[in-house]
Amino acid sequence: MGFVYDVEDVENGQLGALKVLLPEVARNPEIAARLAREGKAMSLLSHRNIVALLDTGTLPDGTPFIITELAAGTSLRAVMDAGPIEQARALRIVRQMLDALEHAHAHGIIHRDIKPDNVIVRVDEITGEDLVKVLDFGVAKLVDDTRKLLGEAKLTQVGFELFGSPHYVAPEVVVGNPVDARADVYSAGAVLFELLAGVPPFDDADPVALLRQQAVAAIPTLAQRAPDRVFAPDLELLVADALAKDPAQRFASASAMTAALDATARSLQTGDPNATEVVLPPTPEPRTNTTVDSAAAEPAIVRSHTPITPRAPSSTSQRALRWLREHKRGSILVASGAAVLLVVLVSRHSSHPPQPPARSPSESAAKTAAGPADASSLIARADADQARSSLLDAVSEYERALLTDQALATDARVRANLTKIATGKDAVAAVVALDLLARSVSPPARDVIAAQASKNPNREVRQRAFAIAVRDRFLDTVSLLDSYVLDLQQAKTCDERRAIIGKLRELGDRRASAALGRAKAQFPCIDREATDALAALAPKQ
Repeated sequence: MGFVYDVEDVENGQLGALKVLLPEVARNPEIAARLAREGKAMSLLSHRNIVALLDTGTLPDGTPFIITELAAGTSLRAVMDAGPIEQARALRIVRQMLDALEHAHAHGIIHRDIKPDNVIVRVDEITGEDLVKVLDFGVAKLVDDTRKLLGEAKLTQVGFELFGSPHYVAPEVVVGNPVDARADVYSAGAVLFELLAGVPPFDDADPVALLRQQAVAAIPTLAQRAPDRVFAPDLELLVADALAKDPAQRFASASAMTAALDATARSLQTGDPNATEVVLPPTPEPRTNTTVDSAAAEPAIVRSHTPITPRAPSSTSQRALRWLREHKRGSILVASGAAVLLVVLVSRHSSHPPQPPARSPSESAAKTAAGPADASSLIARADADQARSSLLDAVSEYERALLTDQALATDARVRANLTKIATGKDAVAAVVALDLLARSVSPPARDVIAAQASKNPNREVRQRAFAIAVRDRFLDTVSLLDSYVLDLQQAKTCDERRAIIGKLRELGDRRASAALGRAKAQFPCIDREATDALAALAPKQ
């Protein structure tokens, strides 16, 4: 999106980092406004763990820029890539991140993109210890009071745009629910998890699948993700509380997480694993053969219409008791492999927000059958949800049923119901249903997906279906002409239209001429490209 330059103030010799947008990006008023907002946000902050703002303005050509202090050091990502990090050091690094976030939150600013790449680590000249600097407030959300103070209107959110990085984004961001400071707490917890385990809590090559995991998949333990390492129960408790799916079950603030982190650090320092008020058992080993009793049949998503309210920080004993309650069974229970509610920042708020699973199953157990009775109850709930048009809930239950009973993959009624959702008007539920039709039913419903990739009038649904066809190598069954013509009609920028015109030209199908002619008449900015494409498609004399 832009460049960052090392710069020097020629008057006083001060060094800085100048961030400027690429010219083609700066022409987008939304993106330019975000850079300006980063400058405004940073101007409110003054903290040793936050990169300081030095200047902001526009270049002679009108391109916005900001200048911050030159944060010498190494990105936390590079530190992590260099090898395992000692646990006490990981806690010290994250504590400084939390201090920075607490300062920002006190000024009404939510970072929204906490990740290792946005954290710089260097050696403090005075203490000789790690000094952390948090940077890039470019997607910071200004809460209402601060927004009014700055006189800034809310920036428009369009389509399926998602702020934040998939490995660290909070569940409420994924599903489009209201976001507050606890979203940053979740991201800090995900960073801490990766520092300790060497891998993030959730991972998948497909970003849609990864974000679905963030939304509703059971929280793994550190021991499950890093079975070759040893973790104290206090560490398991700390990351579990930070990564709770429901913000109301998470640490209520960065300072609340800091208090728990400090207590954990003291416990590790003393070397006394029983220093808490309750003696905790070791983290259970993941199992591949799972026995599920009747308690496991309860859904992992708890339905509630009550508004979410922040909880007070839990005491050590409360957290310990919750850990005991969640891990006391000898078997690892399959509660939630269910992944729904995907990659979207939508204005709708789910009336059934995802809740933390009752237990944390091992990843290897995620596909273990839990018995036909469980599957039938899930199907019954899914049918009921679909009948009352609660389609996201229905898709969730269908997916859970498919994970529970593999025989359902060939069930004609499940296939028909998922097809109905995938071809319906609820775009969010449709995209999730498409993924299930591609990966969870047998044989995959490629005819349905190809039809949606060709002609679904909803842009996001059509493009997701198209991406699945590319991924699973059946693009030859998609009508590229129909799909590209719809893309051209719904494109939002001239750059998008130019790219689509190029694709239509490459197809060499004369039937595209009508759509090209309409676009040429409507959008002067693509006149040359449309004219050239029309000429290329015209019958040869």
